[in-house]
Amino acid sequence: MDYLNLNILEIQKLREDDEISYFDLTKYYLNRIDLFAEKTNSISCINPNALQDAIKLDKEYQENEMRSLMHGIPVLLK
Repeated sequence: MDYLNLNILEIQKLREDDEISYFDLTKYYLNRIDLFAEKTNSISCINPNALQDAIKLDKEYQENEMRSLMHGIPVLLK
């Protein structure tokens, strides 16, 4: 699935319906960064624990401990 044009509410709805995990979402965006990294040279730092953090956030979500609407949403700062 292409998650590129989904907003946060749509992503959280997919998570609620078990159609995506935060791990899968994070992996999707990391793969996109890899795909374009050589061409754009625009990402200077990536959290080396991003996938492990996503797994923890999936577990929290399953335990009904969603912190906020941003829970599990990967963020890219420029």
